[in-house]
Amino acid sequence: MNNPENFTDLENDSVDIVKEIRYYTFFWPWFLASVLFMFLSAFVYLRYSNNIFNSAATVQVKDAKSDPSSFLTQSAGAMFNFNRVKIDNYITQITSKPNFKNVIKSLDLQTNIYRVGRVKTTLNFGQDIPFEIDFKTETTFKEGIILNVQDEKPTLEFGNKTYTLTIGQTFELEDFRLNFNKIPEDDLEFLIKRSSETAAMAGLAQSLVVSASSEEGDNIEIVVHGANIKRNEAIINSLIETAHEDQVNEKRQIYALSID
Repeated sequence: MNNPENFTDLENDSVDIVKEIRYYTFFWPWFLASVLFMFLSAFVYLRYSNNIFNSAATVQVKDAKSDPSSFLTQSAGAMFNFNRVKIDNYITQITSKPNFKNVIKSLDLQTNIYRVGRVKTTLNFGQDIPFEIDFKTETTFKEGIILNVQDEKPTLEFGNKTYTLTIGQTFELEDFRLNFNKIPEDDLEFLIKRSSETAAMAGLAQSLVVSASSEEGDNIEIVVHGANIKRNEAIINSLIETAHEDQVNEKRQIYALSID
């Protein structure tokens, strides 16, 4: 049978629940503002930050048994894991300083050309660049050279001076020469930066990962991460081609030594 004390407890419990609800609803604008702020921060970050792409390739190292010079190491094959040594040597060859220098020179990785947009600045490479620029000296341009195209008329801003460029004619200064291949239909702005060879090598080494795909396998995985997919792929192809040429030259020397 219910007594007055039980009714009093129920009444007190209901009052406590109402207080709790009022307490939490008092802070709901702060919770809503926090959620909106996080969504807005994520939107701004994704919109204004540059995308980083990973490009990868797998290289199969030829079995040493098919190499005519393999007889030089056959006697020691029982003592060492020459398959692993072969992989490590090839990785070292790909990431060697001379190989990096050849790749930087062939692709001109010291020069970075950015397209300046309203939202963000993006790195361009290859056919996406409507002009060619050739640096004649090792002078670096950290602040950059500004190239504007307004109403199909290109102008160059450099050294507190503005130069008007002519389509089809080479513009030349002491440090570089520039030639427009085609005039884009839209108004564009480019920022051209030139770094030293040492800085370019450091940037290439930082963006490159070369490793064996497995402990006992004969495949090497090359991964390049950067802001432009075409540039990443060009770096990978150039690394492989340069390392292959070095390997061919090395084998030619071994063949000549073997014949002698």
